[in-house]
Amino acid sequence: MPLKSEPVIAPEILEQAKRSLMTDSLRKPTKCTVCGAETSLGAGEPQYEELFRGIAARHPARIAVRIGYDNALAHKVEAGADLFLMPSRYEPCGLNQIYSLKYGTVPVVRATGGLDDTIEGGTGFKFWNYSGSALMGALRAAREAFADAEGWRATMLAGMAKDFSWRVSAAEYARLYERLGLRI
Repeated sequence: MPLKSEPVIAPEILEQAKRSLMTDSLRKPTKCTVCGAETSLGAGEPQYEELFRGIAARHPARIAVRIGYDNALAHKVEAGADLFLMPSRYEPCGLNQIYSLKYGTVPVVRATGGLDDTIEGGTGFKFWNYSGSALMGALRAAREAFADAEGWRATMLAGMAKDFSWRVSAAEYARLYERLGLRI
């Protein structure tokens, strides 16, 4: 059960499109604690590194940014967060939302590609329009849900119970082949 009044959010901010959507949204104060995960940016784009450092400097109690890549740390931050944010413009599959579900970290995703396929009702939050306002709307809904400790625990457990194993995928392919009249 949540012991704090506000969720900790770990955003994935790797590609430029995600960074620009996040920077537009983070410029507005939120009532959520935001922790830069996946080491926020990686190296190589100084304008984004400085922008995120500046946002963190203005809100040091609410936002942390770490520049660089550390896979072990990224997983620890993702596992320790309450929400994992994936505001992807496109995402053919994505693994982080699956890691989040297994960790009990509730995903907030843009409904695209594999993110839309893997996050179902009761396991996370989706937004459809690629805009800062749609992103903030999903975060508001997640924040409201977080306030209900029993409901939040149910959401976490529903995500943790999801099965993304090859056994499940193989059974789905077998059913498809049978419907097509093919033998396997």
